[in-house]
Amino acid sequence: MNAAGVGFAVSICACTIGEPRLGETASASTVADEVDSGCSTTVVLGLSRQIAEEAGCENPDSFASFDQGGGITFTSDAVLPYLVKQARDDLQAVAVDTPLQINSALRTLAQQYLLYHWYLDGTCGIADAAQIGTSNHEGGRAVDLDNFADVIAAMGDHGWAHDVAGDDVHFDHTSSPDDRGQDVLAFQVLWNRNHPEDVIDEDGAYGSQTDARLQEAPATGFPIGADCQPDPGKPSLPVHSGDSNIAIAPDDVSSSSTSGCDAGVGADALGALPVLALVRRRHRRSER
Repeated sequence: MNAAGVGFAVSICACTIGEPRLGETASASTVADEVDSGCSTTVVLGLSRQIAEEAGCENPDSFASFDQGGGITFTSDAVLPYLVKQARDDLQAVAVDTPLQINSALRTLAQQYLLYHWYLDGTCGIADAAQIGTSNHEGGRAVDLDNFADVIAAMGDHGWAHDVAGDDVHFDHTSSPDDRGQDVLAFQVLWNRNHPEDVIDEDGAYGSQTDARLQEAPATGFPIGADCQPDPGKPSLPVHSGDSNIAIAPDDVSSSSTSGCDAGVGADALGALPVLALVRRRHRRSER
């Protein structure tokens, strides 16, 4: 968790069991509706998966999926199993010899929207939450581990830093690019694909246009999901996220609670690194 991740754990929640089916929009609630649904981000997992998959289309290094097995287990249905490819590969390398219990990995703007509003409302036991678009978990290079105390050395041997005071479960893969903004860009692309009559800017910046459409977006996912086919009408442009000079804001201090549906999913400190405006790109690997 922190300003990359979330440093809280939910102690009281109404869990949604099982994965939502993507694209069921006839009677689906919106992301804004789900603020009052309980304390688990599982309710927007369908939309979040579409965002992660579309980000992978926009930039093949963000985000790569992984699954349980090979020493990896998930502690709740709320885990969104995607990371930047290099971070994913190093996580799996650790798990070969050291079992990992994952509370949280990638978190998209849809999930962060819920966390941030629960924080503002003083619900779900969230002590702090990063503004939407600024969490390190949104960049796909952070994980929260339930068995953190047993794996610090092994994680460190594979590039995972455990250096956020007060946020014991949190690890950052510091050699991976900072891809915060990729999830925002992917959502903007998905919205435009499904709403050609209401096109918004595709810039990777979380502004008023994106906030309004995110509130209206179906929690279980859009009817039309990710599309990795090239778009000849959209020229490839240089990618600037992940530059080595991008500074990462420190993580927040997590609360002491460790139980609940999203156990270990922390809330980020406010005032984290502003989201960089990203240019739209299709099928271009960033040079990093």
